[in-house]
Amino acid sequence: MQGTGATPVSSFPKLEQPTPDDIANGNYVKVGFRHLLHKDPFPRPWFHTYVDIPVMENGSESYGVLGDPGGSRNQQVRKNDQDPDWSDDDRNSQMPSYPGKFEGKEVKVKVSPEQREMLRGGMQYFTQTDGKGNSIHPCPVCGPKYHKLGPNSNEFIYNMLYWNPARPIPAPKPPSRVFTPSYYRNDPNRDWYPNHPPLPDDIQNENQP
Repeated sequence: MQGTGATPVSSFPKLEQPTPDDIANGNYVKVGFRHLLHKDPFPRPWFHTYVDIPVMENGSESYGVLGDPGGSRNQQVRKNDQDPDWSDDDRNSQMPSYPGKFEGKEVKVKVSPEQREMLRGGMQYFTQTDGKGNSIHPCPVCGPKYHKLGPNSNEFIYNMLYWNPARPIPAPKPPSRVFTPSYYRNDPNRDWYPNHPPLPDDIQNENQP
């Protein structure tokens, strides 16, 4: 689904914190910003943006644009990507055991089931690889399009939230606009949801009057 150059809805929704019931039912996503750490090719104080999407039966799924382990080459959307050099921690958040504390910010954002599943479907589409591990569907900021100051992971997460086909998901403020480059770059000319996945039957039924 490509942007149209205008806000997808007439009144952009405000960010809401999920209630305990929302959290219990998985009706939220967690948007995170963490410093690039010592092993990253572009050191602190810059921030990398990622998103965690809850999976009720098995924790959560972490998504963000990352290079191959130990470097910046081949920037692609990675899901639950772990690195033994970081005690097998998730490379997106790099928490909790390297370097012993989380250096950044995480914000829980209330979403509807259809927003959550549209976001998950869009992310999963971009993580598909062939038998050799090459990306089948490079994301709009991935591969040779990626640049440290933008397009980058920050722009990717912001636009995947903003252009969610179910309804825009409000993007939380980053710790620093200066050191989270390209985060607020709204690009309607990139195809953020080319697959525009159908909603699961249970969610479609839930939305019927």
